[in-house]
Amino acid sequence: MRILRQPGLFIFTNMIKTKVIVVFLLASLMLGFYSTWSIAADGIFNWWIVPADGLTALQVTHFTDSDHSAAWAMSPDGNLIAVSTKYGIRVMSLDGSRKVNKEFVSGMGTAREINWHPDGVIVYRCSMDLTSSWLQVSWPQGEQKILVANKTNKIFISPNRKVAFCTESSISPSKSWFLDITTNTEISIPQKCSEALWDPSGTRIAIECDDGLAIMDEQGKVLSKYLGRYISPLDWSSDGKYLLASIYKKALILLDSSNGDIVRQVPVDVWVPSAALSPDGKTIAYITYESTHGDSDLSSLWVTDWNGMRRQIVGEKSGFIGDPRWTRNGVAVVFPLKADSPKPILDLPNAYAATTTPAVTSANVLLQRIEALEQRVAELEKLLNIPKTEEQTMDVAYQGKSKVIAKFQGTGIINTKPFTVNDGWTIQWDAQGDIFQIYVYTGTGQLVDVAANQMEAGKGSSYQPKGGTYYLKVNAIGGWEIAIIQ
Repeated sequence: MRILRQPGLFIFTNMIKTKVIVVFLLASLMLGFYSTWSIAADGIFNWWIVPADGLTALQVTHFTDSDHSAAWAMSPDGNLIAVSTKYGIRVMSLDGSRKVNKEFVSGMGTAREINWHPDGVIVYRCSMDLTSSWLQVSWPQGEQKILVANKTNKIFISPNRKVAFCTESSISPSKSWFLDITTNTEISIPQKCSEALWDPSGTRIAIECDDGLAIMDEQGKVLSKYLGRYISPLDWSSDGKYLLASIYKKALILLDSSNGDIVRQVPVDVWVPSAALSPDGKTIAYITYESTHGDSDLSSLWVTDWNGMRRQIVGEKSGFIGDPRWTRNGVAVVFPLKADSPKPILDLPNAYAATTTPAVTSANVLLQRIEALEQRVAELEKLLNIPKTEEQTMDVAYQGKSKVIAKFQGTGIINTKPFTVNDGWTIQWDAQGDIFQIYVYTGTGQLVDVAANQMEAGKGSSYQPKGGTYYLKVNAIGGWEIAIIQ
């Protein structure tokens, strides 16, 4: 039995019989998976970054309401994301700094699909009643207009926004055609099709047909084809030469788009509803979904290379996971997660395994924790690639005979300037974000202490006994202020 995704309903297709049973929204909600891909009726979607090794996690958004979907897209430069909100979409910084935070109201409800095209234009779909409309937003100008209005069928708009591929239904093979958006002219094709995915140039489209996976041009001409059933397009390589696809519960395959030949493949024995090819094409991030026919359906995030060396980086206990996308440097994966809490604790199997060892001395435990935290900071710096912020002084008055040796403030991840102190000094801080960590290094780069490791906003201090020349490595979300007191 095959389960196909479509907002609002499920299709269960018997592989032997031709009978198709449509189970509407109520059944979808009972299964729980509907919320992952459309509206989050009983949970909250927030976006996360997890490095490919799965050793840590960074929460990007902090939504507290459930009136939006898992739809999202990443900007062409990888610095911004557009995410679904209750009334439309919001464009925001990927690093969570809120340097960019712009909301667009559709007037038609929450966004159910979002695409960010190579030329910088954002296109998103909203649905009201039984019709859908597509809006486009020019970025960074912020001009919004309706692109296609009041369609009852499923459409896939090309990146040049001149042509759309249309099907009567994306949940099973059905009548399909191409639509010239400017002239509203239709070009019918003989194949019955369902899911589709345009290449980055907008000149070709990969289409799941009833007899295989076809790659067509804008006029419906078949350029190449891979014969077989239940083959879905998932992602294109950045140059458009290769197509990542899934054969239902059998394999992930990489196709040569020029001839439809399989270049590489890796076996999978569960349904993969969504996957992303890394920028260098060597690694795949993919979502697995298994229905337990109850409230505990399983969704997890995996990373694999083409040799089949796979690892689960986010486990089933986290919640339902949406479409993954790689950061532009290929170091980490970004994805939406539906959970009951705005601040869930992620199930990170690799991180747990890395910190769980046989009996060791307390000194070794401390050393392991310091090394693990240092690794976390290095990974976060690497995956976010945030430019260092110029330190500024903070205006804080300290009473008594204590002397302020140095003061720093900033946002995100920063190495402070070196400072020199005598024996017996204190680090004081005031953090405004949800993550705040301080690592104390000697002037020669040796890690001395983890002075702060708090997962919420607040003030604190840490006493340091030995004098010398030091600098601090700060890993944070949100603003912070630090003072060195002697």
